[in-house]
Amino acid sequence: MEHEINLLVRPHAECHEALIGELDKIQTGETALVIADHDTKPVFYMYQAERQCHLEWEYEQKEGNVWRIRVTKGGKF
Repeated sequence: MEHEINLLVRPHAECHEALIGELDKIQTGETALVIADHDTKPVFYMYQAERQCHLEWEYEQKEGNVWRIRVTKGGKF
């Protein structure tokens, strides 16, 4: 199952916290398409460190104000 996490509809100050909350809802092996107006890569490092969980982070689009990132949640370290 693929989820969509659209951060474009959230205030910028809430994006990283909202993304972490949405990633917590995804099960191991599931994928989410993250849509944002900036690179959310710091969340990748923070999530892996805090949750001890692997993430695959694949950029599909990095243009202007639209970033599309496919994230697949792996298992625990």
